[in-house]
Amino acid sequence: MHIDPFHFSKRERQLLRILPEGGGRPRDLMRESGIPHASLYLAFEHLEARGFAERIIKDRKIYWRKTGSREVELRDAAHINVYGDREAVRHLVHESLKLPPASRITVLEGTQEESGWLKLFTEEETIDMNTLLAKRKIICENIVSESYFKDASRYLGNDWALSYKSRPIITYTIRRELIPSSAMLLVLPLKIILLYAGEHLALEIKNKEMTALITGMTTIVKQSGRKVTISEDFSFRESK
Repeated sequence: MHIDPFHFSKRERQLLRILPEGGGRPRDLMRESGIPHASLYLAFEHLEARGFAERIIKDRKIYWRKTGSREVELRDAAHINVYGDREAVRHLVHESLKLPPASRITVLEGTQEESGWLKLFTEEETIDMNTLLAKRKIICENIVSESYFKDASRYLGNDWALSYKSRPIITYTIRRELIPSSAMLLVLPLKIILLYAGEHLALEIKNKEMTALITGMTTIVKQSGRKVTISEDFSFRESK
């Protein structure tokens, strides 16, 4: 599997490959990597800030080591990207929604409140996204639970609800127990994004076979759901 987390710099990749889990002295790592002193420390600080490395003290000496919580496999070419930094995830979502007019996307999601969406985007930013999708006439097929719109309206506000309704939307509802996760799946024209806003975590999949499989699975889910429209009271009613 090819994973390219965070779009690491060349030196960050180089340092992450040689960081021992048990810890290594900075001067030894500098000698092994050939990275200049200042660049080595900068690369480590960037890895440390994103949770991929940490410093420990042994016998009053500082050691650097790879963290065990975010094991990654690095490759030069990637069809799968992992993002775990708030700004990186925000950028990914913003850029991914800049689609050609009349594009079609599918979104499968649990409850907005449990997803921690507002930890990633403000209500105003979310409304702006809806406005952009409406202007570009992006057709969005949403697969949600039966109580989704009322729950999301309470969480994100009536202004969000009105901006949501202004978009070209086809909505399918399925039973709440069939969406036990508060993560979100976005099926876009050229890629798939798995997103959990609460932990600033996203997985971007561009592999053609994997995207085709997931797209096919969402089609099956839509066929088993109930096609609905949004009422004035923000509830769902059967679509005719």
